[in-house]
Amino acid sequence: MSVDRKQGTPKLLCDVFKTPRYPDMYLYVVRDEGMSRVRDELLARFDDPELALSFTLTRSRKLAIADSATVFDALLDQGYYLQMPPITSMPVLKV
Repeated sequence: MSVDRKQGTPKLLCDVFKTPRYPDMYLYVVRDEGMSRVRDELLARFDDPELALSFTLTRSRKLAIADSATVFDALLDQGYYLQMPPITSMPVLKV
């Protein structure tokens, strides 16, 4: 973890991986650690990971789906964050 000198906020350089097996599922890891702290059970299901993007994460950065503070804390605590696909609602049937 480093600190943004302009704002004094903690930041992490993270990599985000995807897998063709599970569309819209993403695995965030700290770049310096890679997947070394990801549980073996998860790695077995997250086969053939592809790097989707890399970026600098802060607790206040806006993310598309996940809460940045939750992701940030998970990366510090367990070394990864698994973003599940969004739950889509069932269409309402009109009678």
